[in-house]
Amino acid sequence: ADRSRSYVFLPSDEAEPSQVPLGSFLNGRDLNCQAHLITEILAPLLMNAGAIAQERQIEFNVELADGLPTVWVDAKALREVLNNLLDNALKYTPSGGWVWVWVGDRQPIADATQSPGTRQAIAIADNGPGIPTEDLTHVFERHYRGVQSQANIPGTGLGLAIAQELIRLMHGRIEVFSPLST
Repeated sequence: ADRSRSYVFLPSDEAEPSQVPLGSFLNGRDLNCQAHLITEILAPLLMNAGAIAQERQIEFNVELADGLPTVWVDAKALREVLNNLLDNALKYTPSGGWVWVWVGDRQPIADATQSPGTRQAIAIADNGPGIPTEDLTHVFERHYRGVQSQANIPGTGLGLAIAQELIRLMHGRIEVFSPLST
């Protein structure tokens, strides 16, 4: 069974690209959302993650749906988010474990606060140690590392906080699940 899963949902079918003030997240530049294929943004990250997985003896599986439309994102920002999620999955999965990446079909946007349309989903799952229940509600807080702060695995606790803000600015949603309970 998988221990943790990260989902990113991104809007598609937007009318036109948008500029979003970003401040200091990407060296002070604004987000420039344009039409991109998720698979093209993911391709170099998957190649790199696959090499790291092989080196660490982690099974690396990728499943990409065919014929997905473009999504309106800032390519550099999305690359930063996905790289962070892949890095976390590989960092916390032990040798002999697995990491799975899935890019899938669109789903309708049911949130009344969002403009109507569809979303595409990116899921990254692993069978690492999981996230304790008490830490799960805090994973998007800046500098929060929970039990991971006691491990020998380096980190600042900023990655998921930045990822959540970038995805929010691109009118998407990010979620983390872990069935682990202590």
